[in-house]
Amino acid sequence: MRRQEEETTINIKEDNASTSCWAKDITKDYKEYAASGSLSVAGGGRSLKCIFKWPLDVKKLLGDDICREPQIVAIGPYHHGRPHLQPTERHKKNALFRILRLSGGLPVSIFVEPLKQVEQELREHYDELDPSWSSDSFIQMLLLDGCFLLDLLLALDKRLDAPLAESIRLQLLNTCGYNVLIRDIHLLENQIPGLVLDVLIN
Repeated sequence: MRRQEEETTINIKEDNASTSCWAKDITKDYKEYAASGSLSVAGGGRSLKCIFKWPLDVKKLLGDDICREPQIVAIGPYHHGRPHLQPTERHKKNALFRILRLSGGLPVSIFVEPLKQVEQELREHYDELDPSWSSDSFIQMLLLDGCFLLDLLLALDKRLDAPLAESIRLQLLNTCGYNVLIRDIHLLENQIPGLVLDVLIN
């Protein structure tokens, strides 16, 4: 019993020593990280960037074994304007019209102006945003994409006053196109900030 206690004590001391070295390494790395400008102190100690492109080394490693590009819908700026995704763009405008109708007929400016107020923050969420995006084009893209996502969620929500018939809803959930659509909106490079949906809902 005494021997076990001694071994436990030794292990604890070794672990503490190991932790101490580890903590020193982390502290050193953190100071270098903060000094490099990667850390946004003004933003509460963290960067706003949260929507990234695939790193080149990862793309080379995975090759074509993982789907990286959307097949049906572009969400966000990275794949916006791709020719094969254009057929879905008209559905985005229809989604905006439905959201406006659900809002009681509010003018579109009610949605645009709040997005403009946080435009710079929205831009900072993207790691590699093309600087050629004008303010109007950027806001229009986020508005249409945000309404498209909201409309999709509302269409599948049973709590709506006029929900889809259950048979139609289940049929939609099991179609190939729907499955591809859901996969598309989960892709790494096919995203908009959650702040867009917050603004539109509020």
